Amino acid sequence: MIFAGVVSDNKKFEIVKKIIYKNKNKSEIALIHINNKSIENLKNIKFEIIVLLDLSSPLEKYVGRLEELCKDSNYLLINSDIEFQNDVLKNVQANIITFGLNHLATVTFSSVTDENLLISVQRNFPNINGDLIDVGEYAVSIKKAERNNIYEVMIGQIIMDIIAEKQ
Repeated sequence: MIFAGVVSDNKKFEIVKKIIYKNKNKSEIALIHINNKSIENLKNIKFEIIVLLDLSSPLEKYVGRLEELCKDSNYLLINSDIEFQNDVLKNVQANIITFGLNHLATVTFSSVTDENLLISVQRNFPNINGDLIDVGEYAVSIKKAERNNIYEVMIGQIIMDIIAEKQ
């Protein structure tokens, strides 16, 4: 089982969870919400993936614990459109994948329409099997209800790419 932690508010976490579990079995991946209430209880979990989606929840007094979690993970997905303390990254050996509207992000949007997101991988990165996710554009269909949650859709797509089985 793969453990993925998501640092965000509860609403965004629930959207990511819904997107992932729509496409992956719950026995393949466990999504865990990392917030100020749960972070101290996550001492014995080794996260394969940690997503820094939204740091608006007050984790200031737990920055040291967040650093430890990030340092021990294999993938660190960072929303390049938010500000956060770079100290969290100082000892990280993980594959760092940035995402967002920032044109320098590893994964960004080429186009956003009512029915589709065109996600652009600007630098390749390895998946869990060591295969590279190629540079290029990938179309993702979205439902009307997902239009306001493009970051969460992008995170879902990146996580599914990371944990993809060899075909």
